Amino acid sequence: MERIRVDLVSGIILKIKVSFIFWRVGDREMYKPHTKWKVPQDNEKLWRYMDFTKFVDLLISNSMFFCRIDKFEDAFEGHPTKGTLKFAETVGNPYASVGYYDSVEYLQGLRKLYYINCWHQNDYESAAMWKLYLQSNEGIAIQTNFKRLKDSIIDKRGVTGGLVEYVDFETHEYWGDNLTEYFILKRLSFSHENEFRLFLIPESIPKEEHMKGIENGPFGSGSNVDFDISQLIESVYVSPKSPGWFLELVKKTITQVSGLEIPVYQSDLSRIP
Repeated sequence: MERIRVDLVSGIILKIKVSFIFWRVGDREMYKPHTKWKVPQDNEKLWRYMDFTKFVDLLISNSMFFCRIDKFEDAFEGHPTKGTLKFAETVGNPYASVGYYDSVEYLQGLRKLYYINCWHQNDYESAAMWKLYLQSNEGIAIQTNFKRLKDSIIDKRGVTGGLVEYVDFETHEYWGDNLTEYFILKRLSFSHENEFRLFLIPESIPKEEHMKGIENGPFGSGSNVDFDISQLIESVYVSPKSPGWFLELVKKTITQVSGLEIPVYQSDLSRIP
């Protein structure tokens, strides 16, 4: 497994291994902690907003969908920041400039190998998240915490995670030697998302000369990852604009489909002052 490292100071372009920087723990631990990425505290709350049909699918399949990075709407996902290139041009370093464009092409292939699942970190519900990610009033928000989330992963494939860092792509300079660091960078305009990302770790990375020709990832456009939903879900909230009957429907659906007793609440945002 190889990747490209560009030393912007000396202008030397080095080929080194692409390493998945996480601690390998016992085989029973499906979540692989990353050694560099920041994560929430164990008791910090995480939320995932979805429509009712996706929630039912979660209850039935005991799995959640991880989307391939290059399939996200934001074209800047997994793209190098322009600040790195601007610095290289400012100091007149042609080798570093070439390395930047090489990394752009390399990342086009790497983006097809990584799959992510997104969560919102917040102590409370988010009105913005309800509006952004729900297409109707019959929406669901799963509330968990970081410990429950990582402990609930039962898929045999490795999963890691990290908090997204929001930066100005025009000025931000990245000096590290791991191109996957770009997968946890997003533009400042998305900072309201307070995003934590789970990553499905690829089993292998093709050699550099084969990376640019990758057209499809190992799991197509996405893959379902197995979770223990009894461990995953601490509580469920229904959309602030949902009718009363929908709250009862969600309660009955959870009991009948999964057999679990999970607290279900009407969104706090629906309260009248």
